[in-house]
Amino acid sequence: MKMTLDSEYCLKADTRVLGAAGEINGREITFHGLEVAGAASYKIKFGLPDSTSFEGEITDGRYTIPATPVLRAGKVQVQIIAANGIVMIRKSQILTMIVVDSIDYEPHESGAGERVGTSTALTEGITISNTGVATYHQFLALTNDNEAEQEEM
Repeated sequence: MKMTLDSEYCLKADTRVLGAAGEINGREITFHGLEVAGAASYKIKFGLPDSTSFEGEITDGRYTIPATPVLRAGKVQVQIIAANGIVMIRKSQILTMIVVDSIDYEPHESGAGERVGTSTALTEGITISNTGVATYHQFLALTNDNEAEQEEM
């Protein structure tokens, strides 16, 4: 997956799918445009469906997605942070991405509840599930919102 930051620090991705629920180190993001004056490091921050966040260090313009950001299906917010030590210099705008469901995946969290009423649809080569947060209608709404956002830029 490729993410690009333009001169205004607007974050764009070549896909809206961050990963499939349950993947561990399954996908790598390559970044382009990490060129903020005074920045010594770059971080990626994920806003998760359960309202928590997760942060990771971008090294040599690359980041491998661990299990935490793709634990459950749903919308995940992504933001890039340029820093110099502990001082934040600049943040990108937030990009909303999707973690898609996977077949027979049970989250490895303790106390995970039962999965009830799951259904999956195949639409134009994209598998969409109503398990978790990412329902078919939410996926369509996200896709339409992001297309409109891209057109505005």
